[in-house]
Amino acid sequence: MVERLPVHLRVSGTVTGAAAGAVVCDTGPVASGGTFLLEAALAAFETPTNGRGLVVEHRDAANGATVATLAGCPTSSSVSVRVLRVRLGAGERVRVVAGAAAAAAAVYVAAVTLYAVPAA
Repeated sequence: MVERLPVHLRVSGTVTGAAAGAVVCDTGPVASGGTFLLEAALAAFETPTNGRGLVVEHRDAANGATVATLAGCPTSSSVSVRVLRVRLGAGERVRVVAGAAAAAAAVYVAAVTLYAVPAA
């Protein structure tokens, strides 16, 4: 039997003509730390170009630094990502940002879901 984990948080966003580092979606600070299963659906509708696309980041509690890069999506593609265990401290967050600046007509779409993993 497959155990269903409760959805802790779900966010999504769409950006057209994103500047470098533009936030597409952000979980905001996680109130209480814990271990989470992370799922992300990412799409970058743009002509293939080096450096452009989407990046999934684990950010510190001050939102001032990237703790880890969790996944990415190059331009002209879409990906579904599952990270089995992400440990987030209180106040930390997961966000999806644009890599290099996108073309004016480029559309970036992202959705992130965090599921709380029960303590063993």
